[in-house]
Amino acid sequence: MAKSDSDAGGGFFYGWVVLGIATLATVATSPGQSYLVGVFNEPIGRAVGIEEKQITLAYGIATACAALPLLLVGRLADRFGPKAVMIGSSIGLGIGCFAIGFVEGVWSLGVAYFFIRFMGQGALGLSASHSTAMWFE
Repeated sequence: MAKSDSDAGGGFFYGWVVLGIATLATVATSPGQSYLVGVFNEPIGRAVGIEEKQITLAYGIATACAALPLLLVGRLADRFGPKAVMIGSSIGLGIGCFAIGFVEGVWSLGVAYFFIRFMGQGALGLSASHSTAMWFE
């Protein structure tokens, strides 16, 4: 059930706007999702000269490492609000997507994967669901 501003005398419920923005943010996590990353693994490997095993290892390690700072993201969302975290993580995701274009080896690929997994799939997804949960019961 949604909170209602109309119950308190207001007319417009902003939760629906938040839901729309959160939905767009969830779609924007795609660059950090495995189904999209996997599409680019082979071309990246060919361009940089990295074997598939190394790409998979870099992705796995980056994913595991990206999960750890999500506890901090939750605290930041509680302190500054999910909107600020959503903006910051969107910028971080953009930086990660940009950085993947400069990959020269397995280590730089791992760092780029960390950014797109942490900022995209992790922080952006967490802040989007958090913002929705704050408006709806």
